[in-house]
Amino acid sequence: MTDNDKSRLQKEGSYIRHLQEEQKMSVRDFADRLDVSPNYLETIENGDVEAPDKVVVQLPGISNAYEITMERIFGERWVKLKAVYWLASEVSKRRQSEVYIKHTKTRQCAFHGPKVFGYAHITKSGVVVAIETNRNWSDKAAVTNTSNRQTENGWWDEPNAFWDVDVRDTDRMKFISDILAKVCEARHAS
Repeated sequence: MTDNDKSRLQKEGSYIRHLQEEQKMSVRDFADRLDVSPNYLETIENGDVEAPDKVVVQLPGISNAYEITMERIFGERWVKLKAVYWLASEVSKRRQSEVYIKHTKTRQCAFHGPKVFGYAHITKSGVVVAIETNRNWSDKAAVTNTSNRQTENGWWDEPNAFWDVDVRDTDRMKFISDILAKVCEARHAS
């Protein structure tokens, strides 16, 4: 781990400890609220490990974690996580039913609605959205009718579609949310 990484983890951990103290919560209560063990929370607060995405996204709802502060402390990671949650909320609005995110250990967020229909992989360079589908769902969603070819808007590789997304490109994000909504609808109709 580089000195920069250690410094970043200490800054993030210190901020999380500040939020815990601001809420006047014990380590155990705060850990329960974040759905992690008290020992793990302490390792995060000490800057020994990076806070998992599922912890970071809960911070604004727990206390007065303002948007500007979240971006200042967590940087691009916060911007990308927020974009993934925006995609889920857009699909929820279109379907008029809840789509939720389940975090995995590999920086992957699974879109559920209630069945899994796609993933967002948070990478250093951006977010890669992958739609878990099959020929039947993709035809219903009118995503594509060919396989293994480069398309204008992403790479289609049966049985999945992948898009590398710049989360600040609002047109691209809307395009991806449209596709996610169609595939989600087709997935849950089958």
